[in-house]
Amino acid sequence: MSYSSSQEIKKGKIEELSKIFNQNILLNSNVIETIKRISKDGELPNELRPTAWKLFLGILPNNSDKKEWIEKTYTQRVKYKKKLKKYFSVKKYKGDPLGGGNIFNNNNKKNERDYNTLYEENELRRIINLDIVRTYQNINIFCQENIKKLLLNILFIWCKENDDVSYRQGMNELLAILILCFYPFYFIFEDKKKPTKDDVIKYLNLEKENEKDKYIITIYNYFHDEEEIEGDLFFIFDSLMKKGMKHLFSPKILQKTDNDYKLYELFSDIFKDDIEEEKSTYISRRCSLLINEKLKIIDEELFKYFKKVDMNCGGFLQKWFRCIFCREFELNQVFILWDIIFAQSFIDEKNETYYLWIVYVYQ
Repeated sequence: MSYSSSQEIKKGKIEELSKIFNQNILLNSNVIETIKRISKDGELPNELRPTAWKLFLGILPNNSDKKEWIEKTYTQRVKYKKKLKKYFSVKKYKGDPLGGGNIFNNNNKKNERDYNTLYEENELRRIINLDIVRTYQNINIFCQENIKKLLLNILFIWCKENDDVSYRQGMNELLAILILCFYPFYFIFEDKKKPTKDDVIKYLNLEKENEKDKYIITIYNYFHDEEEIEGDLFFIFDSLMKKGMKHLFSPKILQKTDNDYKLYELFSDIFKDDIEEEKSTYISRRCSLLINEKLKIIDEELFKYFKKVDMNCGGFLQKWFRCIFCREFELNQVFILWDIIFAQSFIDEKNETYYLWIVYVYQ
């Protein structure tokens, strides 16, 4: 799999990918079942992975109606552009930066920020950048300035909108895996005039196959538009975090009165009475469950050895869980592992909201 810019990939590549996408996605009336089956079996082709992960993480509707797919894709891209404008628009300031308070000559109170906020945002960017410059530097794509900017933009906006967690090491690596999955299959539109959402729907609804064939590349390109990849990746990352990963990064110490306490009840009865006493975080409880309950059953000898030498398993277990093993395996193996994790959670889904099984179950 190449991680070069899509502009460097020959035109024939997008034609080939468009045919694969048309045959396996657009023309497949059982696309959901097909994607789930081959993903769970570890047989998902690289070129279908972006679509599969969009389905599993709720970016595309859980149905075979491609018109709804187009509508959802368009809506999310518009939302992301608004987020960019909100957090990165240039504003004029006046007043004393040491004076605090409202320093904007602006009647729109929603967009006003004081110098304290500006300082905090700059500090957040600095902290995120410390990890960005270390992210997979052995892979050429992460040495490109546009990819570094993409990483910063997505992580910064997500952290601003989730300030109860903000930024934690490991988030950059989750996003990096998403980039490696999606970026090779996104392309710049070669047409001078990009088709609108309604144009793509019209092409998709053409009844004559010979007419529709002329627009297969355009339809594929709409879902894989390199100019829109940042917005697509933001919502994919956001959805991944909402599937339970956010809890693994949270520094919050939970109490019985917290709404999130119910998540612990999925683990084990032994934690119900002592959570207030132990003052643990979600991730520390997750690690404790694995060692004290699961490992004791699976490998009692190893469990006893860890206890004997007073092994601190949290150091490596937290990394395993938070990064979903992306540091422990080769990239091609990581993709397959994530396919299975996403697909299994999707298969077990009882409703529209679910948690990745790796977050709360280990059976």
